[in-house]
Amino acid sequence: MSMFTNYVIGALMTNLINILKVCIDPFFSSAHKSLAVLGTLFYSLILINQRYMIEKTYRDVYLSENKIKCELKKINDILSILVPGFVKDLFLQGILII
Repeated sequence: MSMFTNYVIGALMTNLINILKVCIDPFFSSAHKSLAVLGTLFYSLILINQRYMIEKTYRDVYLSENKIKCELKKINDILSILVPGFVKDLFLQGILII
């Protein structure tokens, strides 16, 4: 399971426990109980959405970094074919400026 799935399960279980506490408590009237349940569910949906957006951002960053690495590898492969080895060595030493 992913970290996002674990977070969602944990958030839902916590909110389910809170809803059960409110429903059992005799202090709350039925109107207050339903408002508390709706508020808790709404809050949990907001948390789940925020967590999803964070995970999506991590995935997007990973994909963009991976794409850049692949492009740099392609460029280096092409340059390794076009530029002789001794020229690359001089360039890496800073002696040769192209």
